[in-house]
Amino acid sequence: MRPMATGFAERVWRGFWRLGGPILAISLMLGGCDGDDSLPHFDPKDVVVADLGADLGGRDPGGWVDPGRDPGVGSDVAPDVGTDAVPDPGVDGDPGAVADPGGADVFECLDSSSCALGHICVDRQCVPGCLSDRDCATGRYCDREMPPHGSCVQCLNQGHCGDGEQCVAGSCLFTCLQESDCADRPATPYCNQQVGLCVACLSDGQCAFGTLCVGNACVMGCRSDRDCEDPLKCDRTVGDNGACVPCVVDTDCPEGRVCTGNVCVIDCDRITCPVDRPVCLPATGACVQCAQKADCGVGKLCADNLCIAGCEVEEDCASPLHCKTGSGGGTCVQCVLDAHCTGGKVCRANTCSTGGCTKDADCGAGKYCHPLLGSCESLPGGYCNGDSDCASILFPKYCDPLTRKCIDGCKTLLVCLDLLGSGRSVCKDGLCYGCGSDYDCPGTRCNPFDRFCGKCTSAADCAYPGWVCQTSTGNCYECLSSFDCGTGKVCDTTNKKCVECLTSQDCKDPAKPVCGKSGKCLVPCADECVADVRRCNPNDTTEPISYQRCGDHDDDPCTEWGMAYECGLASTCRDQGDGTGKCVCANECASGDQICKVGETGRRYYCAQSTVTGCWYWTSSSCSTGQSCVQGACVCDNPCGSGDRACDAKDTSVYYTCAQDYYTGCWSWQLNYCSTGKTCKTGGTCQ
Repeated sequence: MRPMATGFAERVWRGFWRLGGPILAISLMLGGCDGDDSLPHFDPKDVVVADLGADLGGRDPGGWVDPGRDPGVGSDVAPDVGTDAVPDPGVDGDPGAVADPGGADVFECLDSSSCALGHICVDRQCVPGCLSDRDCATGRYCDREMPPHGSCVQCLNQGHCGDGEQCVAGSCLFTCLQESDCADRPATPYCNQQVGLCVACLSDGQCAFGTLCVGNACVMGCRSDRDCEDPLKCDRTVGDNGACVPCVVDTDCPEGRVCTGNVCVIDCDRITCPVDRPVCLPATGACVQCAQKADCGVGKLCADNLCIAGCEVEEDCASPLHCKTGSGGGTCVQCVLDAHCTGGKVCRANTCSTGGCTKDADCGAGKYCHPLLGSCESLPGGYCNGDSDCASILFPKYCDPLTRKCIDGCKTLLVCLDLLGSGRSVCKDGLCYGCGSDYDCPGTRCNPFDRFCGKCTSAADCAYPGWVCQTSTGNCYECLSSFDCGTGKVCDTTNKKCVECLTSQDCKDPAKPVCGKSGKCLVPCADECVADVRRCNPNDTTEPISYQRCGDHDDDPCTEWGMAYECGLASTCRDQGDGTGKCVCANECASGDQICKVGETGRRYYCAQSTVTGCWYWTSSSCSTGQSCVQGACVCDNPCGSGDRACDAKDTSVYYTCAQDYYTGCWSWQLNYCSTGKTCKTGGTCQ
């Protein structure tokens, strides 16, 4: 890495612009020149390319704004008295927003006067930037060269700063001659004597874990694992300065997990899930019914990894039900539109109702208008008209607009305790009911009249077509006996579901005479092995060899060899001569071994012992910047020495000094900036 090569300087300089530019890096580092409240380190994710001191309100009413042009355009342009600034009278609403003639698009601004300070109007949207000083708050100045649209800064020249300050890259920075001059600056406690400025850091060791000293600012990044808090690892390929992540290679993860996208996840290929929970979740390795809707059958949705009845489109519901969509999934209901009802009824609360009212006055004496059904209902004895009619000493009561009775509520606790066993356990609209939707009912519908699950007396009362009513409980099920199932199916009376078979005698197809655990008829099977016996995977031809365990892993009742499992770090399966297999140590290396790999000069590999298998295996760690792997050890490259200085070949405001790493003692080039009005001359000195 040579200081005179433009490639290095360009990478560093571009990295600073991506983080918000030198002005933002240094101003966040130093906290500006108005106080000492800034932290000594900053996160580049917090950088916003905007005027950090801008007032969020409107522009200064004392400033003259030319009504005939965008106030962000240069201040030396004369007013255009012929330009009409009045919005199109055909457009309603805020004059700062305008819609196209078709009414489809709504714009945020017409000109920069509609935007907050520190913002300008670009393509009719307010974006951070400025075109002149009057786009900035008082005491801020517009640097029009700052990408992408300029930026309001503290200073453009020395005259904008106070005594004892220098204007550097748009910020007023405190000057110093020695370290003690920065003692009262907690955000910038170190003196860079080369430029005479108080800075946040001079070396990486002065920054917190997970940050590096770049351009005298502590920025997010790392050069090696020692820059990260344990157990995080340094991935130098992430971003411009690297990042501390949970893992870089698989050996950084606990056994049984692999490193994917710098995160340790379960390797689901090594897990055999049971038939009733066939989906493996990579995050936890848990076997669940579903991870997405596609894992469930038609007419079901995946909620909390469970397949539940529901719909997304009309076709998901069996006729004559219809899909009512909404947040959290859809529900198959009796009606969504009036057209779904017959006999002159209308759709109210997804139920075909006689309707007929919108308010109590539409009903006769002794009746009220049901707010969901739109039907006139008889007032009960001791009815209420409001919460004030439901005074209670022990527990607060509220007036139910559905039944006009005083009931328990959940407006404070947000849950229904149902201490007296009333069945009101579901919180809906601040009141306690027996159900909130059909999902809360066992095969019946949630009655919209009082929000209690209906009790069936016949199959006509069931929520799903074809289901049958168990009159003893008032609940509906898919079947109660095999007579309720179609041809070729029998009833699983335990789960009350129709299946192909309960025993192999139910399977009439000669090609599929075996009844599986899921209730499906399967082709004949035979035991492949003895249960719980292990063998070495015959499909593995190179070490490490995985193993298989014999068991009943699928739907049929026979045993078979299961999925292949890794023996563990540095171990492999060995044939024991009797057809069985055993995991033994392969020992990839020995204690004290260390190597470098071709093409990975910034990483060293060393031998470690697994705490699980006791076997020895290769693992690795990253070398620090300025180091390379030589004979298995990270050694210093030392491209420069103590006291070396150099100018950047392209940017005369940038110079480099040779700094020694706090931890490794290696020497490497460090980027710096000259003070305003000075440039780097031969020998790396700002003059």
